[in-house]
Amino acid sequence: MTLPRNAGGLGFREIEQFNDALLAKLAWRILKTPDSLLAQTLLGKYCHSTPFLASHAPSNSSHGWRGILAGREVLLKGLGWVVGSVRRLNVEAIRQHLPQYEDLIRAIPLSQYSMQDELVWLPDKTGTYTTKTGYALCKINVEDTDINFNWKKLIWGVKTTPKLKHFLWKVKNKAIPVGENLLRRGIEVEGRCKRCGILETDRHLFSQCPFAIRVWNLILAVLKPNPNSISTPASLLTACHRMINLPPSGLSSTDLFPWVLWYLWIARNKLVFENLILSEQEVATLAIKEARTWQAAQAVVTKPTLVPASTRIPRACGSLQTVECFVDAAWNTTTRGGGFGCIFKDPVNKRTYHQKSANRCFVGSAFIAEAIAIKTAFSEAVTLGLRTLIIRSDSLSLISTITSKKKSIEAQGVLFDIEHLCSFFHSVSFYFVPRLNNTEADALAKISLLNLVNSV
Repeated sequence: MTLPRNAGGLGFREIEQFNDALLAKLAWRILKTPDSLLAQTLLGKYCHSTPFLASHAPSNSSHGWRGILAGREVLLKGLGWVVGSVRRLNVEAIRQHLPQYEDLIRAIPLSQYSMQDELVWLPDKTGTYTTKTGYALCKINVEDTDINFNWKKLIWGVKTTPKLKHFLWKVKNKAIPVGENLLRRGIEVEGRCKRCGILETDRHLFSQCPFAIRVWNLILAVLKPNPNSISTPASLLTACHRMINLPPSGLSSTDLFPWVLWYLWIARNKLVFENLILSEQEVATLAIKEARTWQAAQAVVTKPTLVPASTRIPRACGSLQTVECFVDAAWNTTTRGGGFGCIFKDPVNKRTYHQKSANRCFVGSAFIAEAIAIKTAFSEAVTLGLRTLIIRSDSLSLISTITSKKKSIEAQGVLFDIEHLCSFFHSVSFYFVPRLNNTEADALAKISLLNLVNSV
C-alpha cells in the first residue's frame, strides 16, 4: 500500500523513507548550489578533502549532517550525467565496447557550443530532484513490483468511479475475499463456488463460472474477455480493457467492464450472505444502468487550449525588419531519422522570404526532432543576417518548455544551443501555431525525411 500508485500501491507514505526523500532535497541543493552559505559551511567542515558524493560521516558529525548524508543516498540511486559537448563521438570505440547501445549513444543530442556536462536527476524529465520522484524510487527499488503490468492504464486510468478503481486494484492484488484467497490466509471456509461447486478463485468468479459466462454473453460489447485465456487477475484486467462498447449500450465515454465485475461481485455476496439469487439478466442490466448513470453525471468540460505566452528577448536595436519562421519536424519511429523544415515569411504580406530543410540520422524522439528543427531555423537565420525573429512551431510541449525556461534531459544539449543562438538576435519570440496552419513547414520536413530514407 505504500508503493506509488503507478507501481501497484495506493500511494500511502512510509514515514522513514519519505523523510529520507525530504532530506534528499537538502543534499540536492548542496550539490547544485555549492556557493551558497549553507553549502560552503557544511562542505568546508565535512568535505574539505573528499567530494560531497563520496564523503563519509565522521564520528563527531552533527545529527543534521548525518541526515543530509541519508538524503544523499537517495540521490545516488537516481543521479546521472547529461553529456554536454564533444567534437566527435568515437564511433569505433562505441562499436567495440558498447555495440548494443550504439544507436542510443549516437542519438544523444550533443551541444555545439561548449555546454558543460551536468549531473541531473534522471527519474524526472526536467532533471530536477523532487520529493515525489525520490520517494517513488526508494519504494520501487526496495519492494518487488510487477513491471509488466500497466497500473496507470489498466487501473487508475479506467473511466469509472474511484470506488471501482479501488475494487480493480483489490482484484489485481488478490485482496478480495473469495474462497481461494481466504484459504490462503488460513481462514477456514468451504472455499467453493455456491453456484457450481468449483474452487472459488477470482478468475473463476469473474470469467470462468457458467453464471459469469452467461452474464458476459449479455453485455453489448465486442472483444469481451475469453475465459479460456484468463489465468491471472492481470490477464483478466488486460483482456477486459480491450473490450469495446457497442452503440446500443449507450456508453461512449465510459468503460463498462468495471461495472460488470462489480455486479458479479455483488451478486456473489448476495447469494453467500443473503441467499438471494440475482439472474444473469439482472446483473447485466444493473451494470449497464449504473454505467450510464455515472456517464451522464460527468459534466463535459472543454479545456481551453493553453497557448504559451511568447518569450521575447529584447535588446537595444534600431528599426529592423521582423521575419517569422514556421518550423516543423518529421520523425520516423522505425529508422529514428528526422527531417526538418523551416519557412521564413514576411509577417505582413505572408510572402515566403526563404526556406531551409535538413535531415539527420539517429534522432532519439519526436520532441528532440522538433527542438533540432528550431535550432536549424536559428542557425539559418544567423546565416541570413536576421536580427528580429518570430518562431512558430506546432509542438506545444516544446514551446512551453522554451518559454518557461524549463530543462529537458532528453534535449538539453539542443535547448542549450537554442538559448545560445538567441544571443545573436535583438529580439526573439516563440509562438505555438496549430498544425493546420503549419502545413508548408510540415510538407518540407516530410520531404526532407523521405530523402534521408531513400539515401540510406
